[in-house]
Amino acid sequence: MPERAVRLAGTRYRMEVRGQAVVLNDELIPVPPGPIAVLRVLARNPGRVLSCAEIRRAAPNWSAVDDHAIEMAVSRLRRTLQDGNLVQTVMRRGYRLAA
Repeated sequence: MPERAVRLAGTRYRMEVRGQAVVLNDELIPVPPGPIAVLRVLARNPGRVLSCAEIRRAAPNWSAVDDHAIEMAVSRLRRTLQDGNLVQTVMRRGYRLAA
């Protein structure tokens, strides 16, 4: 069963996560599997800082993934979205979507 779309609107963006892509400010952007999994978890928890352990628990089939893999997925997500500020790093705590 396909996952439902996740819609968010921040002060700087409108975003909808659909399947293996995201619509960001009316632009459809295909996103690789690892980064889209991280984006789905962050989008379901808007404004909340999530640790790597919380992302791992919330992402399907990611229970054996290490922190480095999550860091790499976040890096690829930032590159794919061409916006390094959309996914924020909170030092020693984790990641969150910008408001």
